[in-house]
Amino acid sequence: MMRADSALQALLETPGLREDLTDEEAAPLFAWAEAQLLAWDAAGMADDAFEAKVDSLRALIGALSRVAGQRSYASVDAHAAQVARASAEAQSLGLPALSEPVLAQDAGGADYMQAVLAQLVPTAPPPAPDAPYADHDNAFAWHSSDDDTSSTDLHGDSFA
Repeated sequence: MMRADSALQALLETPGLREDLTDEEAAPLFAWAEAQLLAWDAAGMADDAFEAKVDSLRALIGALSRVAGQRSYASVDAHAAQVARASAEAQSLGLPALSEPVLAQDAGGADYMQAVLAQLVPTAPPPAPDAPYADHDNAFAWHSSDDDTSSTDLHGDSFA
């Protein structure tokens, strides 16, 4: 997990990355970013792929910082453009596009950031071709033992 720790430290030290945020707004954003980094590191991706994801994450954090930090004084059009940019950055990481959080009018600080981050749930990738039962046509096939006197279902339960 050293890559994740190093990447998080580099994000925290990136000048201007969180300049539009209060500490209250930045805390959930960087906790979310840390979770992303740890998941990518645990997945064992190659260093170049990991670094590419970190670069995209840096761009997303910057965009989210502007969305949350400038929402109180940006024009409606400017804010919509910021949400669109953050959405594009999110989609580059396989995350869904953002919509304006429901709490936008009343939420302050961390509540607004939490509403934004709640939308950024990774979409589940399709099962790998070599994953068990990826062939859905044969997913419910019955398996017999070598002596053919009993069988088991997919959960390993035996029956005669």
